[in-house]
This record gives sequence, C-alpha cells and structure tokens, in this order.
Amino acid sequence: MKLRYTYILFFVVAFGTVSAQTDDKSSLQRTVTIEKEFTPIVQDASKINSAPELEVSPSVNPNIQYAEWSTPQKEAPSLTLLPLGDNGVESPTKQRGYAQIEIGNYLNLNANAGLRIIDKKKDQLLIWYQHNSTNGTLSYLEDTTKTKQRRNDNRLHLNYSHEFNRLYWLTSVHYRYNGFNYYGLPFDKISDSSLSTTTNQQTVQQYGFDTKITSKSDDNLHYIAEINYHAYNSDLGLFYGQRGVLENHLTTFFDGNISLNDHQAAGIILRMDNLIYNRCEKRSYTQLRINPYFTLQSEKIHFKIGLLADFSAHEGTVLRLAPDLNFEWEFERECFFYAQLTGGKTLNSWGKMSDFTVYIDPTSA
Repeated sequence: MKLRYTYILFFVVAFGTVSAQTDDKSSLQRTVTIEKEFTPIVQDASKINSAPELEVSPSVNPNIQYAEWSTPQKEAPSLTLLPLGDNGVESPTKQRGYAQIEIGNYLNLNANAGLRIIDKKKDQLLIWYQHNSTNGTLSYLEDTTKTKQRRNDNRLHLNYSHEFNRLYWLTSVHYRYNGFNYYGLPFDKISDSSLSTTTNQQTVQQYGFDTKITSKSDDNLHYIAEINYHAYNSDLGLFYGQRGVLENHLTTFFDGNISLNDHQAAGIILRMDNLIYNRCEKRSYTQLRINPYFTLQSEKIHFKIGLLADFSAHEGTVLRLAPDLNFEWEFERECFFYAQLTGGKTLNSWGKMSDFTVYIDPTSA
C-alpha cells in the first residue's frame, strides 16, 4: 500500500518538474537583430562629351497638279497693265482700295482705281476703274507729214460674288467708252491723206453683264453654268461716211461632269452663241456647240478625249466635227510633255476683234 503511494508521488513530482522546465525554456527565448555597418559610397558624375543623336523625320513635299483642261473655260483677250513698284509701300492687293496714276510723253495718261466695298468671307463686292488716253503729234515713217493721235479709253467694272453651302455665284456688269481717231494714212483705201488729219472722232461703247454659278470641288458632280451678254456700239462707219453698227452677243454655257472613280470622269459641254446685228446688212446667226468628253487623271498622266460638234444657222455650213484630244505627261519632276489636237469654229465677234485692236472697222468687212 505504501509502495503504491510512493509511485504516485514520484509521477507527480516528475511531471511537475518537466512542466517547470518547459515553461522555463519558452520564457528564455529572445529575438536578436544584428545590423551590419553600412558605409555609403558616392560615385563621381561623368560628363557626356557628345550630343545625343536626333531622329529626323522624313519630309515629303506634296505633289500638287493643276489641270486647266479638266474644266475648260475660254477667256476673252484683254489688256493687262503691269503694276507700279511698291517702293517699300504695302502692296495695293492687301488694302481695301487703291489708286494709281502715270503720265508720260505725248500726254500719255494711265490711271487705275479700285475699292472693295464688301469684303467678307462669303460676300465680296468690288469696283474698279481704268483710264488710258493720249493726245500727241506723231510723224510718219516715210513722210515729213505729222498727224495728231487722240484716244480716250475708259473701263468700269462692278463684280459681286457670294458663297452658298453647295455652290458659288459670281456676277458682274461692265462698261467701256473708247473715243479715238483714225490717225494712220489709209494707203489701201484711197490716196487722199486728208482723212488722217480730220478732227472727226470715232466713239465705241461696249457694255454687258456676266453671271455664273459653279459647284464646290468636294462634290462628285461638278458643273459650271454661265450667261454672258456683250454689246458693241460704234458711232461712225467706214471713213466717217456711214452710220455706226450695233452687235449684241448673247452666250449661254454649261459644263457638267461626274466622277466615275478617283481617276476618271465623264462630262459634256454645251454652248450657244447668238449674234444679233443692227444698223447694218450683216445677217444675225446662232451657233450651238456640243462637246462630250472623258478624262483620265493619275499622278503623272492627264488625258482627255472628246468630240466637238458645231451647229450653225444662217451661216452656210450647218455642221462641223472636230476631235478634242489633250495629253499631259510628267516624265520627270517638273518636266512635262504636252500634246493637243482640236478644231471647230471660232467666232470673231466685233467685241472680240476690238480687244485686239480698236482700229478695226467692222463696216469694212
């Protein structure tokens, strides 16, 4: 019995000792952090002796081509006066208005004036005036006889333009007064030279209007519609012995073409000229032109093929046919080869001949 109690006491004491040792071990654990010594090192900065390379982007110049024949438009010949030197003064084109006058020998006088009455983005109204005159004594080349040359030429133009959403509208009115004498010796008409010294003066008045609408270039359908009226009215006839003449020239014009793709287009041109004569025996007549055409345009080549058909009334020949070919090739940069084959009838109206020289007398034809 005593031995049993002895064993029990032994186990109790041994278990308590183990527990005490276990508690002592857990309580003696510590965390130790050892930090190493750190010595900072400062490195010397080095200088870059060469500049960094720059990447240059390639520049490509746009190749802009202007083809005047894509929308053909004939302009009547006119006199263009060279502008005066600016001498450090601002160019007249940058101003609202301008005025110039020049005087030379033989009392030659040249005067120009213009004004932008309305100068907005979508509306413009301009007026300009031009004067040319002379009043001097001239000697003939093979004669000692002298003659007096007189001329008084005045032009007045009024132009208006307006931009709509899909088209442009341009209209103008013009008037020209031209007084002059036939100062040359008329060897081919008569031998009497008294006509060269006469004081009589020829007076020619030209007036008319033009109105036109054009489509904007961003549309697939391109068109131009135009109506022009020009009158030529002279006071004296051949050698002052006849009455002057009156010519009325009415022109209607239409050019329409549609883009088939980025490089091809097809279109047609219609033009009708009506020439009406008064105070003379010349017969009035009408001419109609029909011009279908096809165009091909690429980066280097521009080609146009068409047919000109001219119908005339009261003029003799009813129908005239002619080709309408135009070829343009840029075989090198800014080096072109041109070829053109065309024909048809050209109207030489009195107003058109007067632009070449005022001394042509229509009544002599």
